[in-house]
Amino acid sequence: MLSTEAKLESLNSQLNPHFFFNNLSALSVLIHQDVGKADQYLQKLSATYRYILQNKVSELVNLKDELVFLEDYIELLQIRFQDSLSFNFSISEKAKNKLIPPAVLQLLVENVVKHNYFTKKEPLIVQISADDQSISVGNMKQLKEAVEDSTGIGLKNISDRYRFLNQSIRITDQKDWFEVVLPLLETHEDTFSRRRTFSSRQNQIDH
Repeated sequence: MLSTEAKLESLNSQLNPHFFFNNLSALSVLIHQDVGKADQYLQKLSATYRYILQNKVSELVNLKDELVFLEDYIELLQIRFQDSLSFNFSISEKAKNKLIPPAVLQLLVENVVKHNYFTKKEPLIVQISADDQSISVGNMKQLKEAVEDSTGIGLKNISDRYRFLNQSIRITDQKDWFEVVLPLLETHEDTFSRRRTFSSRQNQIDH
């Protein structure tokens, strides 16, 4: 049976190859289309991948740092998709000092890109908002007719990591609108009790 720490590391490590290989594929396409953009993409990819490696064993990170990482990831997307994809941010100052599991916002944005179509004539706008309690990522649906095979990461990984923290995410899936709301956490003070609760729950499941 895995220890609680090992389970956390296992959840975080799912992000590593998933992020890397998805972006290598995009880089390969860019190399054949525009060498200048490919070089720009590679430099930004290095910065974002470094963040993931630095936080691969982190339970929580500061939202302010997570937003910097997200902006780097959005720049990767905008190199590829330009004006067909845009983002509106509304983040309260109080929210920026709260804590969040690493790379969850990037996974949510990636999920939006995966399931929706967008063009210059029909751009997709992603709304990212936060108060001092939670942060949300939402968009009007422009669903693709067909979606590439799922890796099983995405929302399940986010839900599992919040369950580890004795928290839950909220998903709104309406006809024209999709949104995921994530709790923002105050401090690391409850880390031990959260892990103990998670471990207890897992023991009940395993037995």
